Amino acid sequence: MSKPLRVFPSNLSTQKILGNALRPEDAEQDYIKSNNYYQWYYTIGWAVQPIVIAEFGVRYGYSLVALCRGARSVFTSFPLPSVLGWDAETDVAGSNTIATENLCGLVHDVSIVKASTSGLVNADLPIRIADIVHIDADHSIKGVKQELRLAGTLHKRRGWILVDDTEVGYIADAVVDFAESNDYSFQELPTLRGMMILRLN
Repeated sequence: MSKPLRVFPSNLSTQKILGNALRPEDAEQDYIKSNNYYQWYYTIGWAVQPIVIAEFGVRYGYSLVALCRGARSVFTSFPLPSVLGWDAETDVAGSNTIATENLCGLVHDVSIVKASTSGLVNADLPIRIADIVHIDADHSIKGVKQELRLAGTLHKRRGWILVDDTEVGYIADAVVDFAESNDYSFQELPTLRGMMILRLN
């Protein structure tokens, strides 16, 4: 990666970034209170200015909200991004509907499919469409490898793959293996739970 990404100085709290999307039951969670999590997504949205964002593992859409708000933090005339998501709703029944509602007004259009990534194949996905692909669904080693393969089909030539929870050793190892086998460079970000960014060389 040509230059390191750093979270830019900001007084934005997680509550301010997520706004009304934040669920009361999540307010005391470490990823909300730390202010070292969604600030990075906001920064990445600002840096990439995505037209299309894809995500494996949507839940309530918090990461998407932060990416979209960051994308329009400087250039408010910039087109609203489109969002594609896949989530099996194993955490919360009906969460895809809630995520869609949370993204209302922040996106041009949104499509979240209730599906497990384990059952997806490359033919199920659009080709080379996304500026950002975020991986945060199946945290098994098999699941992470599957989502990396799918992400490699989804992103544009200069697109970014974001992998969450890389503080988990086997997830980080899977990312490094994928990067080295497919000519990607990667950068590690010091988020609360670890994140790695991949881009084709």
